[in-house]
Amino acid sequence: MTWVGNSAQIVDFLSSKPDHDVIIISGHGDERGLLLPELVEEIRSNYPYNDVICPEDFAQFLKLDWNIVVNASCMCGVQPLADVFLAGGAGYYIAPNNYLEGNASLMYLLNFLYEYMQNEQNVDSAHSASSAHSDDRRQFTLFKSSLIA
Repeated sequence: MTWVGNSAQIVDFLSSKPDHDVIIISGHGDERGLLLPELVEEIRSNYPYNDVICPEDFAQFLKLDWNIVVNASCMCGVQPLADVFLAGGAGYYIAPNNYLEGNASLMYLLNFLYEYMQNEQNVDSAHSASSAHSDDRRQFTLFKSSLIA
């Protein structure tokens, strides 16, 4: 596990070919991308991104190594973000395509990791099992690299 707390650490981690099989991004999102905590004016200039990291921003630094990226942030399961993560080296990108209730996000993540890691399901099967509920978990969308059959 690697804890990341600011945009400089996000850039550092996601631009270094992380050796984690599964990368979980837990935060907040909206139509623009991944939302960042509000910073006081005195320290805003110390960080590469403030307010939001947009798809265009991610495209500048992503260097993934076939990782499975599960982004639990609202509205981050949209094509522009998926495209940039896959182009940046992710094998899979999974995220909700709308605003969802926070507990649904947690339950999706727990179920996905259980199915993938404990039950040794492939990513498609783990996602299907985790999103096959009549609640906000069904908003998680699976995107995969075109290099995957």
